[in-house]
Amino acid sequence: MKYLRKLTLAAISVIMLASVIIGICIIFAVRNVNVTLLSYSYKADSQEAVLKNGEFKTKILGKIKGSLISFVDEDTVSSAVGSGEYVLESIEKVYPCTVNVVVRERREVFAQQSGESYRIYDEEGGYLRTDESFLGKADGAPNVIIHGADNDDDVKIIAALCNEFKNKFSSLRSVVEDINLKKAQSRLETDKIIFRMRCGVNIEIHDYGYLSAEKIEAGFNKFTNLSGEQKLGGRIYCYVTGDEQVTATYNPKA
Repeated sequence: MKYLRKLTLAAISVIMLASVIIGICIIFAVRNVNVTLLSYSYKADSQEAVLKNGEFKTKILGKIKGSLISFVDEDTVSSAVGSGEYVLESIEKVYPCTVNVVVRERREVFAQQSGESYRIYDEEGGYLRTDESFLGKADGAPNVIIHGADNDDDVKIIAALCNEFKNKFSSLRSVVEDINLKKAQSRLETDKIIFRMRCGVNIEIHDYGYLSAEKIEAGFNKFTNLSGEQKLGGRIYCYVTGDEQVTATYNPKA
């Protein structure tokens, strides 16, 4: 009789524990997903944006609905968003059962000619798509044409340098027409990157892998001190002198 009582109590305990676990799973299972879409192609209240938002919400909810909210991670949500023209920006868990997601459209910046078409890249140098035109899909403005990139890793190098350039010049697409990456062909040369400005002047960064931010800053300072007429042509050279001083010089005939 004593053993039967213990067995009954144990069974009741197991049932109660199972009930608690099931209750917790039900309470903390994901039921709602809210998506905020950061898009450069669509206005926030446009029908296209609403449809795109709903598309991501359906994909994400299909991936994580019913999962314990504590176990939902960025990789799972990111896989639902995909790796196309949109990427996961952030997720926020709102207990007990809601996940807030921010999805960002990748901003196209660069174009590299490939045959009769163009490979389009985002601001971080990530490949987006191949297009017949180098013009931006969202705004119709020209993307920055890149030359001399042998592979996608070279494009990422260009993109990183362009981020530093943009930090000083406050813009990229609107002020730079094209960029040429030139790798040294001998020990007497240095790697260099050349920004051809839309106004006409070129800014040439020598040995771009060393003190690149400082050289771009020197180029910016030299550029801002040029007259309007000087900015129509010539070349600004940015380099490190023999005594390790970062400097920039302007040659109107280069």
